[in-house]
Amino acid sequence: MKKRIVSTIAQALLTVTLAISAQASNLYTVGVNATGNYEFGSIDTGTGTYLTIKTLGATMYSNLASQGNGSFYIYENGAGLRTIDTNGILSIGSATPVTGFPVVTIFTPYGMAYRSLEQKIYTYEYTTNSYGSIDILTGLWVSLGIMSAYTPNYYGNFAGRIAIHNGVLYGTLGDVTSVDTGFLNTFSPTGTNTNLLKTDIAFFDMVLASDGTNLYGITKSGISGPSTIYSIDPVSGSMTGAVNLNGTVPDAFTGAATTALP
Repeated sequence: MKKRIVSTIAQALLTVTLAISAQASNLYTVGVNATGNYEFGSIDTGTGTYLTIKTLGATMYSNLASQGNGSFYIYENGAGLRTIDTNGILSIGSATPVTGFPVVTIFTPYGMAYRSLEQKIYTYEYTTNSYGSIDILTGLWVSLGIMSAYTPNYYGNFAGRIAIHNGVLYGTLGDVTSVDTGFLNTFSPTGTNTNLLKTDIAFFDMVLASDGTNLYGITKSGISGPSTIYSIDPVSGSMTGAVNLNGTVPDAFTGAATTALP
């Protein structure tokens, strides 16, 4: 009888453990550490544990967009698009340059999100305050609209601010009028419709990622508080389930994504 009770309890504990494990996702990130080097890492969304997977060096890398096959698009500053896998191995050869952009400005993406159906990466571009798409085969940039109502703040984090969640494109921007606010907004990939959902200091330097079920927001230690991962309600913009990050966390995150394909 005792054996049966112990067995039943063990099975119940195993079921609970598996259920908790199933709720947690691994977020993959790119960021800059205290030495000024960029690194590829991961975050366990359940525990907040950050792990460095590979140091990428002093070259600036930003923005992650999942391809859905265990690898991501990543932007190499001044060079263009490359890919990186979950082991932090970058694609061999030269990056694909972004073309079709005004030569008088430097292409500065604040976030990237890939749509496999269209084979395009949607991105918010900082220097022109516009959003648009990049053809993954040619690197051609096409502007889709100017976000005149929402000007980013120079004090905000410079990358990783876009994610596609259940077919909708979400972004975070710092408020140009104050370093004390930030907001989450949504906009259509094919139009200029922008909806302010919520203002909150945490959005100021937040990077976004989606696993198809949860929309995550990650903040770095600083103006918005400690390094934290949140779950974000995509309808209201409310943040729940805050988990402080632990481990040797980068000074700033410049991109995040899961392996799920938006």
